[in-house]
Amino acid sequence: ALIDALDQANTLLVEGQAQGALAALAPQLRDFADVAELQLFVGKAQRALGRLAEAQLALEQAVWLQPSSLGALHELAKVLMETADRTGLGADDVPKLLAQAEALVPGDPDTAALDALYQTVFGDPALALLRLAPALAERPDAANLVQVQARALRALGRHQEALVLEDRLRGLLEARLQGPATRR
Repeated sequence: ALIDALDQANTLLVEGQAQGALAALAPQLRDFADVAELQLFVGKAQRALGRLAEAQLALEQAVWLQPSSLGALHELAKVLMETADRTGLGADDVPKLLAQAEALVPGDPDTAALDALYQTVFGDPALALLRLAPALAERPDAANLVQVQARALRALGRHQEALVLEDRLRGLLEARLQGPATRR
């Protein structure tokens, strides 16, 4: 039952139906509240609904239950950054979470993207570009990395360079939407 609920919730989240995902997960919380993956999905659904405090609680629980969950660390960092962006409070723990994620999977490009986003918004955009460089060297066509790079360039007032990257990003996303069968 739990695996089916997690699969259903994942499908619903991908389809943009966060409320349906929460409804699928709710019955499982009574018996499986101590399962990190369940808390992770609850946190993702709450975040998608804009309920950042509830998302933070679920994701903190997921990280507590499974400190080695890269997904939970990333999601919690996103929630804390969104909360800080809205309220000006709450981003202080993000560097610690990202350091924990980096220790789990050194060189993970998603961790690099989140770290650079944190630096761009709450720290030093020039440092963000430096920290992105190794990940971009490995994965120059990773849309999340290119997007954060463009945002950092904009924050530094380098608008022309950001425009070039944003055009490139559109091309990357269009190619992804077309899929491998239709690309030429």
